[in-house]
Amino acid sequence: VDEGHQKGLMESVSTFAAASDTTFFVQLYPREPGNKAAYELSVTLSEPADGIDIFVKDVEVIPEVSFPGGIIAAKVHLYNLGAEAAETFEINLSLSEDHLPSDDDVVLDSFTVSTIFAAADLKITRNLLLPSVEGGAYRVLASADVTDVVDEANETNNSGYSGEIVLNGAL
Repeated sequence: VDEGHQKGLMESVSTFAAASDTTFFVQLYPREPGNKAAYELSVTLSEPADGIDIFVKDVEVIPEVSFPGGIIAAKVHLYNLGAEAAETFEINLSLSEDHLPSDDDVVLDSFTVSTIFAAADLKITRNLLLPSVEGGAYRVLASADVTDVVDEANETNNSGYSGEIVLNGAL
């Protein structure tokens, strides 16, 4: 179905399939053989959206260990789940101590996406300069359509987050 690349306590995966009347079986595999963990699985099945629906599928950050003032690469994977093309909109990439967008997050980059066609995906990689913050565990958040210019079928799925990245001030 999908593969998670995030480290930390939270992971989100998703997949897209043609609608059919069937039963799905989902099996979870650890990242490495021998890893032991507890899993909680939440499943949501959604019908295709009428109009436009921008969805931030995932954010991957490389490297996963860095330092304040360092440079990282963020790979953002976007989908338009709708039946119409999404025109120009803005995306913010922010550094956060959790996975939820807030006013306390530090904006690392802001850029414009010109178009995502209907039922299509787009992958974007951006190099980010990390701010001078206290060392610790952070996430990079991607928030699409931050200026709310696109009228969407679902406005609640415009944000996604990376796995934890560790910033070591001693480096």
